[in-house]
Amino acid sequence: MNPRIFNSFGGMKRIARHLVLGLLLMLAGQTKATHLVGGNLGYTYVGETSPGSGMYRYNVYVQFFMNCGPQSNFETIYELLGQDYGTPITIGAYPQDNNNPNADKVLFQEVELFLTDTLLIEPDLPDGCTVGQGLCTVNGNFLGTVDLPLNFAGYHLYFQLCCRNLDILNLNNPNGTGIGYYAFIPPPLVVNSSPVWLGIPTPFLCINDTSTFVNSATDPDGDQLIFSFEAPYDRIDAQGGLTPPPPILTWTIPECAYAPGFSLAQPFGVGGYSFINGATGLTQYSPTLQGNYIVSVEVKEYRNGLLIGRTRRDLQLQAIVCPPNNTPNVSGSLNLSYSVAAGDNLCFDMNFVDVDGDSLFLNANGTIFDPLLFFPPATINAPDSAQAAISATFCWDTECDQGQQQPYLFSVSVSDNGCPPKNVDVVFQVTVVPFTGPTAITGPGTVCAQATGIAYSTTNITDAVYSWSVNGGSIATQNGNAITVNWGAPGAGSVSVFATDTLGCASAPITIPVTINSIPAANAGPDQLICTGASAPLGGAPTGPPGSTFNWLPSATLNDATARAIPPPRSTSAVRARSSGMR
Repeated sequence: MNPRIFNSFGGMKRIARHLVLGLLLMLAGQTKATHLVGGNLGYTYVGETSPGSGMYRYNVYVQFFMNCGPQSNFETIYELLGQDYGTPITIGAYPQDNNNPNADKVLFQEVELFLTDTLLIEPDLPDGCTVGQGLCTVNGNFLGTVDLPLNFAGYHLYFQLCCRNLDILNLNNPNGTGIGYYAFIPPPLVVNSSPVWLGIPTPFLCINDTSTFVNSATDPDGDQLIFSFEAPYDRIDAQGGLTPPPPILTWTIPECAYAPGFSLAQPFGVGGYSFINGATGLTQYSPTLQGNYIVSVEVKEYRNGLLIGRTRRDLQLQAIVCPPNNTPNVSGSLNLSYSVAAGDNLCFDMNFVDVDGDSLFLNANGTIFDPLLFFPPATINAPDSAQAAISATFCWDTECDQGQQQPYLFSVSVSDNGCPPKNVDVVFQVTVVPFTGPTAITGPGTVCAQATGIAYSTTNITDAVYSWSVNGGSIATQNGNAITVNWGAPGAGSVSVFATDTLGCASAPITIPVTINSIPAANAGPDQLICTGASAPLGGAPTGPPGSTFNWLPSATLNDATARAIPPPRSTSAVRARSSGMR
């Protein structure tokens, strides 16, 4: 078997990349009826434009899905995409105001995005099958760059377009309803990029049958992702066609109104079914009425328990009447969640079967298969096709720096060659567990100069190798997770340690600061000659650091009260004082 890495969905096994000019010229003369059928907005953090500039650069992108079938309005799409890749679309950037978080947002900057590439997506129908024939979708990707000044509240991105398709069943007045795409950028000091959506829209659903669709995403920053159905965004301005960003982004952003009998909970109406896995984004749909429906999936990004970003994917789904064809299914048990230590190798098998005996095709999708993003990338070994049953092996030889707290997501779609083709989708979670190593150092943070044999230790991790370093002193002894230190001259010191596991992965170093105090001086005052029964004051001003104490010798006949004031009468003798610093 040869490794295969795909970027497709279900029965769409052959996706051709075309120059947009030739594609649009071929399709521009077809009849008019519909417009966009989905899309989303996102961004990628690039960095500060120059050190200390206070300006932060982002690549902003919009992904469009457009109907290019026999009832499409491709003259509108032709205008939208631009005949020569030179016609931009415009996104608005709006700063957030922490003092008025729920106020409307004022346009700060317009961002021009230009078409970079397209994909033609068509159902791969077997010979003699006409169900879904002629349906096709064009995926157009637009890209631009924006430089934004530091704003401790972040920025909103918004794009609007008019209008939606006339024959959408679940929206009120769809032809008078616009399209809005939105994403939030957290404060630039919170380095963040949008999640990357997996999967592309299916051209149709079969009524009275449950279909799966991959609305998963992966996050380049390793943030926790939560998926949910939400109402699709509407436009703000009432203009037609390509619409510039509104001067004021009303808050909250307007959402589309559902037609009577439909709702967010029931996008297909009474009797229909929709479900989304909040952890993976895998969705299931079962419409009962033929027609077009709009759904929207939102992904929220959480970092350390705080919401830092969100974006929605807008989708139009077409439900049609289909002849009977059983969907491929998982054969045997299949674990969808795996864990592997960073630096270790993970491999597992998956098996699928078709009870109708159709040919099966397996496609996988996920950023972990991209060698430009992950080295080494994960692989899927599967045959090009198999009759009635198909098996594949997933393997990933992970690296130490690929460890993160949140799982990586990837999807697998298995489609048959029935009429129409049916597919089953599964989403896998792979957690690459980072080696965290020790998290704290035990030992004094204040010592005396020239102190010796001071003990420091950290958590004992089986088979880990510890690397210690000391500033302001030297390591006297070392035994794995414990050392003793001989400290030197007064000043600032530190003790640091990191550990390396058996796979060669090193933890981040941890450090404890140490203050090295001078040994305080003691002054018992000038020599005194006293007679039996007489008294005299002893002692001088302490010169040690705060917290120093003084001990008198001999101590048997002196106490703190008298030693610090006037000793009791005693025979003539020498009295000495010494001081000690706090450790």
